[in-house]
Amino acid sequence: MIQNKNGQNGKWLRWLGWVLPFSAILIYTLFLAFQMRSARDVVIAIQGYDPRSLLSGHYIQYQIDWGKTDCNQFIGGICPRRDFDNIPHRYYIPQQEADRLNQLLLSADQNNVQFEIIFAYEQNRAPIARALLINNQEWQQYLMNNKK
Repeated sequence: MIQNKNGQNGKWLRWLGWVLPFSAILIYTLFLAFQMRSARDVVIAIQGYDPRSLLSGHYIQYQIDWGKTDCNQFIGGICPRRDFDNIPHRYYIPQQEADRLNQLLLSADQNNVQFEIIFAYEQNRAPIARALLINNQEWQQYLMNNKK
């Protein structure tokens, strides 16, 4: 064991063992915050991925609907499918809203409801989901305005 002048065994190693993980998490969080602030927003249409397993835990699993997505918001008017294929297609939601959102997503086509996700996006970087939209409203606002 390492001893310092006072004979304390590895006290600084224990301190370092606590500080390094928290520092790494803080640096990663700051990196993500910077990326979200510097990236521009893009709106991507989505649809349910698997009717047997749309909700698993506290998230909606979806697939991107490139046919309903405006590709003119991207450089050259070309949808960067590869950048979006490499991310998990899940949007996390509170459990108490899961059933209602599940029903909306399952019946979106019949009820003329459009689901979209706003992503923070920079070319050749992983997109970060910012917000879930239902008919151009934040999902919380849509649910409040359409209570049943």
